[in-house]
Amino acid sequence: MEIGIHTENFHDGQASFEQRQAMRQEGYTRMRQAGFTCADLSVICNTKGIYYTADLETAKEMARAECAAAAAAGIRIHQVHGPWPTDDTTAENRKEKIGFMERAIRLTPAFGARYLVIHSDMPLGWWKEDEALAWQTNTALLRAILPIAEEEGVTICIENMPMTALAISRTKRMYEFVQEINHPNLGMCLDTGHANVFGDDCGDMVRLIAPVLKVLHVHDNLGDKDAHLPPYQGTINWESFTAALRETGFNGVLSIEASLDVRNMQEDGHAEAARRMAEIARKLADAAS
Repeated sequence: MEIGIHTENFHDGQASFEQRQAMRQEGYTRMRQAGFTCADLSVICNTKGIYYTADLETAKEMARAECAAAAAAGIRIHQVHGPWPTDDTTAENRKEKIGFMERAIRLTPAFGARYLVIHSDMPLGWWKEDEALAWQTNTALLRAILPIAEEEGVTICIENMPMTALAISRTKRMYEFVQEINHPNLGMCLDTGHANVFGDDCGDMVRLIAPVLKVLHVHDNLGDKDAHLPPYQGTINWESFTAALRETGFNGVLSIEASLDVRNMQEDGHAEAARRMAEIARKLADAAS
């Protein structure tokens, strides 16, 4: 099983597009030197960025250049993170979000990836929910974008979320939603940290959603908040998690979403922390194989 990590650990998310262009090759090289072979790309999260303001063909050219820079360093872009954060609280905003999602889907193959991770609609915000409304708006979102995903050969991976006030955030409820939509281009991203905030055993969640599990976001916390700690620094039962991956035959990428301090990217400490993170990822991947 390959191991991956999200790109913000090696590319400063606050940098301008031009700054990031200048540093991206070094970032992917550092990623590979640490021991990773795959990336979870986050450059199209920002809907005000150039990937959304440029025309589509220009954006695709930039995406292909990103893919080439990663490949030159020995990194494969395995999954792409879609638009986030978004404001889903009005019909107008939700319509705009569909446009952002379409752009993200059409760019995903240009990055060399086939999986696009998205967050669910939260029509009343992060901490208030009308479950029927959330079900309705998320159904409308997916019905709008899944034909585009099918056209582009992209699998949409909707992610369980950590907002405990939102029932549809929970892995089991999200799985029921995905089952109801029942589309070959729709799967799930299991976020271990988000599951742990709800007190759900990550191994049980792997077994539950195995038929639709496509990608992973792997990180830890103490069960109280979404802290993005490295595995083994929180309360997740990693033995249960890896056993479930092994039992269900998951053959994707073990992708780390824990946080390194990118402010110290030029320091030896960052390289050492990245290397240790890769060792942990390799330990988990080997146990899951």
